[in-house]
Amino acid sequence: MAEVLLLGTVHNDILGPSRLEAALAAETPDVITLETNPKQFSASEAGIIHRLHRQRLAFWKEHGLDPAIAALLENEILTYDFEISIPAAYSRKHPTPLHCLEKNTEYDATIRELSRLPRDPREIQEHIRMLNQYDSSRVFLRGEQLYDDAHSFFSSGDPRIHAAELRAADMMYLHNNINLKGRDAFMAPHLLKIVKDHPTAKIVHIGGLAHFFDDVKNLTDVQDNLRV
Repeated sequence: MAEVLLLGTVHNDILGPSRLEAALAAETPDVITLETNPKQFSASEAGIIHRLHRQRLAFWKEHGLDPAIAALLENEILTYDFEISIPAAYSRKHPTPLHCLEKNTEYDATIRELSRLPRDPREIQEHIRMLNQYDSSRVFLRGEQLYDDAHSFFSSGDPRIHAAELRAADMMYLHNNINLKGRDAFMAPHLLKIVKDHPTAKIVHIGGLAHFFDDVKNLTDVQDNLRV
């Protein structure tokens, strides 16, 4: 019987790369699946996403971004795509099939958002004002608080029981985007197909912690004997 191990990440966690490297080394997966899409995977590996982020940061710095805030955002850029770069490096070093589960339209929306820079001076100043209020204590810079919350929810029984609490924690910490459930519903059948194609494999799925109560429900509701 296949086993699916969900490895939860906090996007932009500055310790994320080392955490994920250690987890993959410990778990030695037969197959890796990712909460991303083929276009974004290729663009990340080619450095396109990093370049767009750096262009945006340079634009904000030119228009009055606080240097201390710029330094914090620089840290975010460094870890922006670790959920792609770390598994990709692992897959190359230890030849392991790697699958992207999301649809490419998610990448198109990401590129549109990253490529758009305001032209109206008032809009620019409003962005700068908001960025300069950036809270360096926000949990996605470290990840510990959300990891601790998720661990307490998931370790006390059936994680589906705690969906409301985890959703509340996610909304509080990550300002969860509104299309999360739709993305989860799209990824689930793709992951289940991989499970069926690799019936004895250890499959590691890497994605944001916010997805995981939906992931568990989507997988176990369809296939009761699946180890998740």
